[in-house]
Amino acid sequence: MSSRTDEMKISIVLRAARCGLGISQVDFAQELQVSQSTITRLERGAGSIAANVLLRAISFFRSHGIDISGVLEENSTIVFDARMFEVLYEKEKMRQAAAARSGEQQRMAGRNTAPNDEEI
Repeated sequence: MSSRTDEMKISIVLRAARCGLGISQVDFAQELQVSQSTITRLERGAGSIAANVLLRAISFFRSHGIDISGVLEENSTIVFDARMFEVLYEKEKMRQAAAARSGEQQRMAGRNTAPNDEEI
């Protein structure tokens, strides 16, 4: 396998795992102790990843129920722990509930507008 193919595979795996957790590039960069621009570059496959950064990424994802340790294997897989899906499901439910509340508040604000003199 070529170095370029490895870089692209790593970029796809890093992005998929990060997005699977629902974290931003900025937060991921802080976890890996690199800049956000480094994460952007890595996720685009525009360069190689330092071994110590890859090891931190593997450790970070493992602590969140995602195993990317086989990323350099010929037929690599990402393994998601069922616990991670439960967490993501709960986060999505909370996001949807907040969006529903926000929409309801906006509808109520529109109804509570006092009529002006022309409407009376």
